[in-house]
Amino acid sequence: MSYADNTLKLDANGRPIPQAYNPVLDDFEEVTSYGKQLIVGTLQQPWREDFPGTGLNTNWQVVQTGSGHTISVANSVLSIATGTTANTETIIRSTKKFTIPFRVWFIAYLSQRIANQEFYLEVVNEAGDMVAQWLLDGTSATNGKHNVANAGTYGGAISMTTLSSASYTIFEIELFPDETYFVSRYADSTSSKSYVGCRTRLIPDLTQEYYIQIRAKNLSTAPASSTTLYIDAVVVQDISELTAEITGGRGGGGASQSISVYAPAGVSAYMRNRRTVYTDSTTALAASATYTGSTRDLGTDGNNYPAFAIARAYADQPGTLYIEQSRDGTIWRSAVGDSIALAAGETRTLTVRLLARYWRVKYVNGATAQGSFELISSTSEV
Repeated sequence: MSYADNTLKLDANGRPIPQAYNPVLDDFEEVTSYGKQLIVGTLQQPWREDFPGTGLNTNWQVVQTGSGHTISVANSVLSIATGTTANTETIIRSTKKFTIPFRVWFIAYLSQRIANQEFYLEVVNEAGDMVAQWLLDGTSATNGKHNVANAGTYGGAISMTTLSSASYTIFEIELFPDETYFVSRYADSTSSKSYVGCRTRLIPDLTQEYYIQIRAKNLSTAPASSTTLYIDAVVVQDISELTAEITGGRGGGGASQSISVYAPAGVSAYMRNRRTVYTDSTTALAASATYTGSTRDLGTDGNNYPAFAIARAYADQPGTLYIEQSRDGTIWRSAVGDSIALAAGETRTLTVRLLARYWRVKYVNGATAQGSFELISSTSEV
Protein backbone atom coordinates (compact mmCIF):
# COMPACT_ATOMS: atom_id res chain seq x y z
CA MET A 1 0.00 0.00 0.00
CA SER A 2 1.43 3.40 -0.88
CA TYR A 3 1.67 6.39 1.44
CA ALA A 4 -1.00 8.24 -0.52
CA ASP A 5 -3.49 5.36 -0.22
CA ASN A 6 -3.38 5.15 3.60
CA THR A 7 -6.21 6.60 5.65
CA LEU A 8 -5.53 8.96 8.52
CA LYS A 9 -6.44 7.70 11.98
CA LEU A 10 -9.40 9.45 13.58
CA ASP A 11 -10.60 9.95 17.13
CA ALA A 12 -14.09 9.04 18.42
CA ASN A 13 -15.49 12.25 16.96
CA GLY A 14 -14.09 11.60 13.51
CA ARG A 15 -11.27 14.13 13.78
CA PRO A 16 -7.69 13.31 12.75
CA ILE A 17 -5.35 12.72 15.66
CA PRO A 18 -1.60 13.56 15.75
CA GLN A 19 0.17 10.80 13.82
CA ALA A 20 3.24 10.05 11.74
CA TYR A 21 3.75 7.77 8.75
CA ASN A 22 5.95 4.73 9.43
CA PRO A 23 7.44 3.47 6.14
CA VAL A 24 8.41 0.14 7.72
CA LEU A 25 4.83 -0.62 8.72
CA ASP A 26 3.50 1.27 5.70
CA ASP A 27 0.93 2.88 7.95
CA PHE A 28 0.28 5.89 10.13
CA GLU A 29 1.14 5.64 13.84
CA GLU A 30 -0.38 7.64 16.64
CA VAL A 31 1.95 10.05 18.42
CA THR A 32 1.96 8.44 21.85
CA SER A 33 1.88 11.70 23.80
CA TYR A 34 -1.47 12.65 22.26
CA GLY A 35 -3.98 13.38 24.99
CA LYS A 36 -1.39 12.68 27.67
CA GLN A 37 1.24 14.57 29.61
CA LEU A 38 4.61 14.71 27.90
CA ILE A 39 7.51 14.38 30.31
CA VAL A 40 10.59 16.26 29.17
CA GLY A 41 13.92 15.49 30.83
CA THR A 42 17.04 17.61 30.52
CA LEU A 43 19.43 15.54 32.63
CA GLN A 44 21.42 13.51 30.10
CA GLN A 45 24.12 11.83 32.18
CA PRO A 46 24.13 12.18 35.98
CA TRP A 47 27.43 11.07 37.47
CA ARG A 48 28.64 11.03 41.04
CA GLU A 49 31.94 9.60 42.20
CA ASP A 50 32.23 9.08 45.96
CA PHE A 51 35.48 7.10 45.80
CA PRO A 52 34.36 3.79 47.32
CA GLY A 53 36.75 0.99 48.20
CA THR A 54 40.49 1.27 48.71
CA GLY A 55 41.62 2.45 45.29
CA LEU A 56 40.52 4.35 42.22
CA ASN A 57 37.91 2.49 40.18
CA THR A 58 37.42 2.36 36.42
CA ASN A 59 35.86 5.82 36.40
CA TRP A 60 39.38 7.26 36.69
CA GLN A 61 42.74 6.98 35.04
CA VAL A 62 46.03 8.11 36.55
CA VAL A 63 47.70 10.09 33.77
CA GLN A 64 50.87 10.52 35.79
CA THR A 65 52.09 10.34 39.38
CA GLY A 66 54.63 12.90 40.52
CA SER A 67 57.84 11.72 42.15
CA GLY A 68 57.27 11.58 45.90
CA HIS A 69 53.50 11.95 45.50
CA THR A 70 51.06 9.40 46.90
CA ILE A 71 47.49 8.63 45.83
CA SER A 72 45.18 6.81 48.21
CA VAL A 73 41.47 6.09 48.67
CA ALA A 74 39.95 5.40 52.08
CA ASN A 75 36.70 6.18 53.88
CA SER A 76 35.14 7.45 50.64
CA VAL A 77 37.84 10.09 50.20
CA LEU A 78 40.49 10.47 47.50
CA SER A 79 43.76 11.82 48.94
CA ILE A 80 46.70 13.16 46.95
CA ALA A 81 49.80 14.00 49.01
CA THR A 82 52.37 16.07 47.15
CA GLY A 83 55.59 15.33 49.00
CA THR A 84 58.33 17.95 48.73
CA THR A 85 60.10 17.15 45.46
CA ALA A 86 60.30 20.15 43.13
CA ASN A 87 58.89 20.08 39.57
CA THR A 88 56.54 17.15 40.16
CA GLU A 89 52.90 16.74 39.24
CA THR A 90 50.13 14.18 39.67
CA ILE A 91 47.26 14.14 37.15
CA ILE A 92 44.06 12.12 37.55
CA ARG A 93 41.40 12.22 34.82
CA SER A 94 37.92 10.76 34.49
CA THR A 95 37.29 8.07 31.89
CA LYS A 96 33.83 9.46 31.20
CA LYS A 97 33.31 12.43 28.91
CA PHE A 98 30.67 15.13 29.08
CA THR A 99 29.25 17.71 26.71
CA ILE A 100 28.38 21.36 27.27
CA PRO A 101 26.18 22.39 29.02
CA PHE A 102 27.08 20.64 32.24
CA ARG A 103 27.98 21.38 35.84
CA VAL A 104 30.64 19.77 38.00
CA TRP A 105 31.17 19.94 41.76
CA PHE A 106 34.45 19.18 43.49
CA ILE A 107 33.77 18.68 47.21
CA ALA A 108 37.28 19.12 48.57
CA TYR A 109 39.68 20.69 51.03
CA LEU A 110 43.44 21.16 51.49
CA SER A 111 45.49 20.26 54.55
CA GLN A 112 47.35 23.58 54.23
CA ARG A 113 48.05 26.46 51.83
CA ILE A 114 51.75 27.17 51.33
CA ALA A 115 53.97 28.65 48.64
CA ASN A 116 55.33 26.74 45.63
CA GLN A 117 52.32 24.46 45.15
CA GLU A 118 49.31 24.50 42.81
CA PHE A 119 46.12 22.44 42.85
CA TYR A 120 43.81 22.37 39.83
CA LEU A 121 40.18 21.24 39.74
CA GLU A 122 39.22 21.42 36.09
CA VAL A 123 37.49 20.20 32.96
CA VAL A 124 39.59 19.60 29.83
CA ASN A 125 39.13 18.22 26.34
CA GLU A 126 41.18 15.36 24.88
CA ALA A 127 43.90 17.67 23.57
CA GLY A 128 44.05 19.72 26.78
CA ASP A 129 43.64 23.03 24.93
CA MET A 130 40.03 23.67 25.98
CA VAL A 131 39.95 24.27 29.72
CA ALA A 132 37.84 25.63 32.58
CA GLN A 133 39.61 25.40 35.90
CA TRP A 134 39.82 26.31 39.54
CA LEU A 135 43.37 27.01 40.75
CA LEU A 136 44.17 26.90 44.47
CA ASP A 137 47.62 28.28 45.22
CA GLY A 138 49.32 30.74 47.54
CA THR A 139 48.95 30.93 51.30
CA SER A 140 45.40 32.27 51.74
CA ALA A 141 42.73 29.66 52.44
CA THR A 142 40.00 32.04 51.27
CA ASN A 143 41.38 32.88 47.84
CA GLY A 144 41.06 30.99 44.58
CA LYS A 145 41.62 31.69 40.90
CA HIS A 146 39.53 30.74 37.89
CA ASN A 147 40.75 30.47 34.33
CA VAL A 148 39.52 29.37 30.90
CA ALA A 149 41.17 28.46 27.62
CA ASN A 150 39.96 28.05 24.05
CA ALA A 151 42.24 26.39 21.48
CA GLY A 152 45.21 26.84 23.80
CA THR A 153 44.70 30.57 24.40
CA TYR A 154 44.08 31.28 28.08
CA GLY A 155 41.90 34.10 29.29
CA GLY A 156 44.12 34.66 32.33
CA ALA A 157 43.69 33.63 35.96
CA ILE A 158 41.34 35.88 37.93
CA SER A 159 41.51 35.88 41.74
CA MET A 160 38.33 35.80 43.78
CA THR A 161 37.35 35.33 47.40
CA THR A 162 36.19 31.81 48.21
CA LEU A 163 34.99 29.91 51.21
CA SER A 164 37.85 28.48 53.23
CA SER A 165 39.72 25.60 51.61
CA ALA A 166 40.69 24.41 55.11
CA SER A 167 37.40 22.48 55.37
CA TYR A 168 35.12 20.74 52.90
CA THR A 169 33.90 23.26 50.34
CA ILE A 170 32.16 22.89 46.98
CA PHE A 171 34.18 24.27 44.08
CA GLU A 172 31.73 24.41 41.18
CA ILE A 173 32.24 24.93 37.45
CA GLU A 174 29.16 25.42 35.29
CA LEU A 175 29.69 25.49 31.53
CA PHE A 176 27.23 26.92 29.01
CA PRO A 177 27.59 27.72 25.31
CA ASP A 178 27.81 31.45 26.04
CA GLU A 179 29.39 31.68 29.49
CA THR A 180 31.18 29.72 32.21
CA TYR A 181 30.54 30.20 35.93
CA PHE A 182 32.82 29.48 38.87
CA VAL A 183 31.12 29.17 42.24
CA SER A 184 32.28 28.62 45.81
CA ARG A 185 29.53 27.28 48.06
CA TYR A 186 29.10 25.57 51.42
CA ALA A 187 28.94 21.80 51.68
CA ASP A 188 26.08 20.26 53.69
CA SER A 189 24.22 23.56 53.75
CA THR A 190 21.08 25.14 52.32
CA SER A 191 22.91 28.45 51.92
CA SER A 192 22.88 30.05 48.49
CA LYS A 193 25.95 30.37 46.30
CA SER A 194 28.50 32.37 48.24
CA TYR A 195 30.96 33.65 45.65
CA VAL A 196 30.46 33.64 41.88
CA GLY A 197 32.80 34.40 38.98
CA CYS A 198 31.77 34.50 35.31
CA ARG A 199 33.77 34.22 32.08
CA THR A 200 32.41 34.99 28.62
CA ARG A 201 35.64 35.16 26.59
CA LEU A 202 37.87 32.26 25.52
CA ILE A 203 35.57 29.71 27.11
CA PRO A 204 35.66 26.02 26.09
CA ASP A 205 34.20 25.06 22.70
CA LEU A 206 30.68 23.67 23.06
CA THR A 207 31.18 21.11 20.24
CA GLN A 208 33.82 19.09 22.08
CA GLU A 209 33.74 16.48 24.84
CA TYR A 210 35.29 17.09 28.24
CA TYR A 211 36.93 15.08 31.02
CA ILE A 212 37.03 15.89 34.71
CA GLN A 213 40.63 16.37 35.81
CA ILE A 214 42.45 16.82 39.13
CA ARG A 215 46.06 18.00 39.34
CA ALA A 216 48.46 18.46 42.26
CA LYS A 217 51.73 20.20 41.45
CA ASN A 218 54.98 21.20 43.15
CA LEU A 219 56.70 24.12 41.43
CA SER A 220 60.37 24.65 40.57
CA THR A 221 61.16 25.65 44.16
CA ALA A 222 60.56 22.75 46.53
CA PRO A 223 57.68 23.39 48.96
CA ALA A 224 58.46 23.54 52.66
CA SER A 225 56.30 20.51 53.43
CA SER A 226 53.87 18.06 51.87
CA THR A 227 50.25 19.13 51.32
CA THR A 228 47.32 16.75 50.94
CA LEU A 229 44.32 17.41 48.72
CA TYR A 230 41.22 15.61 50.01
CA ILE A 231 38.31 15.07 47.61
CA ASP A 232 35.12 13.69 49.10
CA ALA A 233 33.15 13.56 45.85
CA VAL A 234 33.00 14.72 42.25
CA VAL A 235 29.47 15.33 40.99
CA VAL A 236 28.47 16.02 37.38
CA GLN A 237 25.09 17.02 36.01
CA ASP A 238 25.27 16.74 32.22
CA ILE A 239 22.20 18.61 31.08
CA SER A 240 20.42 19.79 27.94
CA GLU A 241 19.10 23.33 27.68
CA LEU A 242 15.50 23.71 26.56
CA THR A 243 13.75 26.82 25.32
CA ALA A 244 10.21 27.05 26.69
CA GLU A 245 7.42 29.44 25.80
CA ILE A 246 4.72 30.09 28.37
CA THR A 247 1.33 29.98 26.69
CA GLY A 248 -0.37 33.35 26.87
CA GLY A 249 2.89 35.20 27.34
CA ARG A 250 4.39 35.55 23.86
CA GLY A 251 6.12 38.78 24.85
CA GLY A 252 2.88 40.76 24.79
CA GLY A 253 2.28 43.49 27.31
CA GLY A 254 -1.48 43.69 26.92
CA ALA A 255 -3.94 42.50 29.53
CA SER A 256 -5.40 39.94 27.12
CA GLN A 257 -2.06 38.11 26.99
CA SER A 258 -1.04 38.53 30.60
CA ILE A 259 -0.43 35.59 32.90
CA SER A 260 -2.13 35.66 36.26
CA VAL A 261 -0.06 34.93 39.34
CA TYR A 262 -1.77 34.06 42.61
CA ALA A 263 0.05 34.19 45.93
CA PRO A 264 -2.08 32.54 48.64
CA ALA A 265 -1.55 33.53 52.28
CA GLY A 266 0.15 36.80 51.40
CA VAL A 267 3.15 37.83 49.36
CA SER A 268 6.76 37.90 50.50
CA ALA A 269 9.17 40.30 48.85
CA TYR A 270 12.91 40.02 49.21
CA MET A 271 15.65 42.51 48.42
CA ARG A 272 19.38 42.54 48.93
CA ASN A 273 20.46 44.62 51.91
CA ARG A 274 24.09 45.72 51.55
CA ARG A 275 25.51 46.72 54.92
CA THR A 276 28.93 48.02 55.92
CA VAL A 277 29.83 48.01 59.62
CA TYR A 278 32.46 50.26 61.22
CA THR A 279 34.04 50.13 64.68
CA ASP A 280 34.56 53.85 65.18
CA SER A 281 36.08 54.02 68.67
CA THR A 282 36.54 52.17 71.94
CA THR A 283 38.78 54.80 73.53
CA ALA A 284 37.35 56.51 76.62
CA LEU A 285 36.90 60.30 76.31
CA ALA A 286 38.09 62.95 78.71
CA ALA A 287 35.64 65.32 80.38
CA SER A 288 33.77 67.45 77.80
CA ALA A 289 35.83 65.90 74.98
CA THR A 290 34.48 65.26 71.48
CA TYR A 291 35.08 62.26 69.24
CA THR A 292 34.61 62.88 65.49
CA GLY A 293 34.51 59.82 63.27
CA SER A 294 36.04 59.30 59.85
CA THR A 295 34.32 60.75 56.80
CA ARG A 296 32.29 58.15 54.89
CA ASP A 297 31.97 58.90 51.17
CA LEU A 298 28.90 57.42 49.49
CA GLY A 299 30.10 58.37 46.00
CA THR A 300 28.11 59.98 43.22
CA ASP A 301 26.02 57.04 42.01
CA GLY A 302 22.66 57.47 43.69
CA ASN A 303 21.58 53.97 42.69
CA ASN A 304 24.13 52.54 45.11
CA TYR A 305 23.37 54.84 48.04
CA PRO A 306 22.44 53.17 51.30
CA ALA A 307 19.25 54.67 52.67
CA PHE A 308 20.23 55.00 56.32
CA ALA A 309 23.18 55.55 58.63
CA ILE A 310 22.97 53.78 61.98
CA ALA A 311 25.13 54.46 65.03
CA ARG A 312 25.17 52.75 68.41
CA ALA A 313 27.01 54.11 71.43
CA TYR A 314 27.69 53.02 75.00
CA ALA A 315 29.36 55.11 77.70
CA ASP A 316 29.59 54.87 81.46
CA GLN A 317 29.08 58.66 81.66
CA PRO A 318 26.39 60.89 80.10
CA GLY A 319 26.95 62.29 76.60
CA THR A 320 25.36 62.95 73.21
CA LEU A 321 25.59 60.93 69.98
CA TYR A 322 25.31 62.64 66.58
CA ILE A 323 25.20 61.63 62.92
CA GLU A 324 26.33 64.49 60.67
CA GLN A 325 26.03 64.90 56.89
CA SER A 326 27.82 67.08 54.35
CA ARG A 327 27.32 67.86 50.68
CA ASP A 328 31.01 68.70 50.13
CA GLY A 329 32.92 66.99 52.96
CA THR A 330 33.76 70.36 54.52
CA ILE A 331 30.61 71.87 55.99
CA TRP A 332 28.91 69.45 58.39
CA ARG A 333 25.38 69.68 59.75
CA SER A 334 23.06 67.58 61.87
CA ALA A 335 19.33 68.17 61.65
CA VAL A 336 16.82 68.11 64.46
CA GLY A 337 16.42 64.45 65.39
CA ASP A 338 19.92 63.54 64.19
CA SER A 339 21.24 63.28 67.75
CA ILE A 340 20.38 61.38 70.90
CA ALA A 341 21.36 61.84 74.56
CA LEU A 342 22.81 58.95 76.58
CA ALA A 343 22.52 58.55 80.31
CA ALA A 344 25.41 57.02 82.26
CA GLY A 345 25.79 53.30 81.56
CA GLU A 346 23.24 53.42 78.74
CA THR A 347 23.42 51.99 75.20
CA ARG A 348 21.44 53.91 72.56
CA THR A 349 20.99 53.52 68.80
CA LEU A 350 20.48 56.41 66.37
CA THR A 351 19.17 55.99 62.80
CA VAL A 352 19.27 58.82 60.25
CA ARG A 353 18.13 58.91 56.62
CA LEU A 354 21.06 59.73 54.33
CA LEU A 355 20.53 62.62 51.92
CA ALA A 356 24.06 63.95 51.35
CA ARG A 357 27.16 62.37 49.82
CA TYR A 358 29.24 62.40 53.03
CA TRP A 359 28.38 61.32 56.56
CA ARG A 360 30.15 60.71 59.87
CA VAL A 361 29.46 60.04 63.55
CA LYS A 362 30.26 62.37 66.42
CA TYR A 363 30.08 61.93 70.18
CA VAL A 364 30.30 64.70 72.78
CA ASN A 365 31.11 63.56 76.31
CA GLY A 366 29.63 65.23 79.38
CA ALA A 367 31.47 66.89 82.26
CA THR A 368 32.87 63.61 83.70
CA ALA A 369 35.71 61.65 82.14
CA GLN A 370 34.70 58.25 80.81
CA GLY A 371 36.01 54.95 82.05
CA SER A 372 34.44 52.95 79.23
CA PHE A 373 33.20 53.90 75.75
CA GLU A 374 32.17 52.14 72.54
CA LEU A 375 30.89 53.60 69.27
CA ILE A 376 30.03 51.57 66.16
CA SER A 377 28.15 52.53 63.01
CA SER A 378 26.85 51.07 59.78
CA THR A 379 24.85 51.80 56.65
CA SER A 380 21.73 50.00 55.51
CA GLU A 381 19.54 50.02 52.40
CA VAL A 382 16.34 49.26 54.30
